[in-house]
Amino acid sequence: METPITVDLKFFTDDRGNIRQTFDEKTYEEVFHKVKRIYEIDNGAGVCRAYHGHLNESKIIIVKKGRFKFVGIPIIKNDDGNILPINQKNFDKMKELMVSFFIDGKSHKAVFFPAGWYNGYISYNEGELYVLSDSSLEESKNDDFRLSYDLFGKEVWEVKNRWK
Repeated sequence: METPITVDLKFFTDDRGNIRQTFDEKTYEEVFHKVKRIYEIDNGAGVCRAYHGHLNESKIIIVKKGRFKFVGIPIIKNDDGNILPINQKNFDKMKELMVSFFIDGKSHKAVFFPAGWYNGYISYNEGELYVLSDSSLEESKNDDFRLSYDLFGKEVWEVKNRWK
């Protein structure tokens, strides 16, 4: 099973300012199939959008502005490819395989969610995202599975205090 990863974005700076390359065909061919749709999302501080999953759609999310935590959870399927109900065994497996990434607009990284994963995020301040999808809007609507943002606990979205 493919897993979510971060993708390094090329960044250039000189006396005129900065350029962050958000799309490079060679880089995206390594992790992504084909871009069919690009959209932008604006969020206020503290907005949590989770969890939505796709069996067929993959996404690359680029943080334009702000600071975000992204969480990925695998969709558990049987041998026939059907989504299994969330019982204690599947819940524990999903939680064990959960991944998370903190990315901000200055990090020069994007996050890739392959098909077969639920994904979600929270914005820690006002922010903007670009989303590149390998599915059309109609394909995405017919391949959409949702879970409650707090299914795995609200603490998933909290910033951990490192002071003891």
